[in-house]
Amino acid sequence: LGFSLSNLGPKSFLKLINEFGAAERAWNASEKEYERLGIVKITYRKFDEFRRTYNSIQYTGWLKKEKVEFIGFGDKRYPTSLKNIENPPIGLFCKGNLTLLRHPGLDPGSSSLRIGVVGTRRITQYGRDVTSMLVTDLVKNGVVIVSGLALGVDGLAHHVALLNHGYAIAVLACGVDCCLPSENYNLYSQILQQNGLIISEYPLSQPPNKGTFLARNRIVAAISDGLLITEAAEGSGSLVTAEYSLQYGKKVF
Repeated sequence: LGFSLSNLGPKSFLKLINEFGAAERAWNASEKEYERLGIVKITYRKFDEFRRTYNSIQYTGWLKKEKVEFIGFGDKRYPTSLKNIENPPIGLFCKGNLTLLRHPGLDPGSSSLRIGVVGTRRITQYGRDVTSMLVTDLVKNGVVIVSGLALGVDGLAHHVALLNHGYAIAVLACGVDCCLPSENYNLYSQILQQNGLIISEYPLSQPPNKGTFLARNRIVAAISDGLLITEAAEGSGSLVTAEYSLQYGKKVF
């Protein structure tokens, strides 16, 4: 949990895990050991200051109050499909129905297929019609809908899934206790009310930025069994998600 809150990113964390084998050993390693792995100067100093002052009991209490569970990289509930990508999240902050993270065929009583549905924020009537039609059919066939809770295609995909009494997983580019954009707050609440799941690799209350939106796309791609893009502009974030999906060996529709 501490590493997820620190200034060290997934690349540095993976280096530490490969070197020390366990997060606890990496957490307690010396400056020289960090230096050997290329974690030096300001980066190391900021991390060292953080780990000296970090209060795990206090933060765990905050998670409990917000009904958020943290699934670390070494946790058996951490999705295998996510663990195998190039820069896997240090951990996932999860709010809602954790069983939706199980993969079909791997766990007894696991959820059905997960399909990521993404697209433009500036959705046209065509985009609305196609997204509604395809998501309705997917949900009626037991598919869990994964998206990013953004305006446009993402929000509509979640909405249609819930309308048809299906399950939705929202992957956020901010903390799971935030709902941004605020226009989707009702949708955020409905996902939780209808036994869905909201996840993020970012700490509670962390606001999004351009980098976190792009990083979020790799999680959508990794935890989905396939990706559906209903409408998107050239050079959009949706196509970045498509690139990740292809890289991970997933089908893109």
